[in-house]
Amino acid sequence: MKLNKGEYLFKEGDFNNRLYVLQKGLLKAHRLEFGKTREVETYLPGSLIAEETLLEGKRLLYSVQASVDSELYALDSKNLQKVLAKEPKWFSSLIRFLFNRYDETIIVTEQYEFIRALPAVLYLLANLEEEFVDIKQFSQKLYTLNGVSLENTQELLSLMESFGLIQIKESVILKKKTKLIAMLYEALLFRAIHKDISKHILSITEQLLLQLFVELCKKEGFCFNEYTALHLKSFAEKAKESSLGISIRINSISPLEQKQILFYESEQDVIYGDIDYILLLLELNSIYPQLDKIKKL
Repeated sequence: MKLNKGEYLFKEGDFNNRLYVLQKGLLKAHRLEFGKTREVETYLPGSLIAEETLLEGKRLLYSVQASVDSELYALDSKNLQKVLAKEPKWFSSLIRFLFNRYDETIIVTEQYEFIRALPAVLYLLANLEEEFVDIKQFSQKLYTLNGVSLENTQELLSLMESFGLIQIKESVILKKKTKLIAMLYEALLFRAIHKDISKHILSITEQLLLQLFVELCKKEGFCFNEYTALHLKSFAEKAKESSLGISIRINSISPLEQKQILFYESEQDVIYGDIDYILLLLELNSIYPQLDKIKKL
């Protein structure tokens, strides 16, 4: 079959049960997002087109248009079945296996794009000054920033809502924890730069010590240099009596001091920290590891 320059092979939303092989010319695939045309693929001679819909007749998610006069070979599913009928059974199984692997590749690619878009979502949420944000406007900004599709935007926002970072009310996003959103973005950015660091913000020991610090501060904490403080002796006694059952010395909190989470004042023998920041950090520590388990359903 032949296509003149500017003609469409098919359009987004069409159903298709054909496999096309480009023999001569140049074709480009594009789709419409937020009223703008986004190019998603370029086909050169020898390229297979729409192979993902051949066996199942799925709806196409993109349009394909000829950039120059082109020639293609088209094979529909009926003709394919005739070809397969003449071949050994193993050949038919191989063809289906290859199509299944193609589908798996598409899914993995979509998952990668989904995860890759997460920092952009966090960046926008952290830097938007408005407390209430229109979802449509947010989606358009995200598309401009990172080319994220509307579908992925909606799923990412649902993920943020499941973490308790935002609340979605009809067509509006309500930011609930702006500081935590910013911290999560900074954590992802730091990890992207330092690829060999741990996937956890806090070690188990650090997490337990901070949880105990917060718990004790509620009962006997006092103000020290505009921070919340505890006497180290009291903190050590309670740690040994608690389910932790550990002995706390100065070097026990050194990792937290190096990270500037807790601090030690030797003259008064107290440990202190920003309780609000610690609470956010503990919450961040529970969310952050879940990002590695994200799968686009």
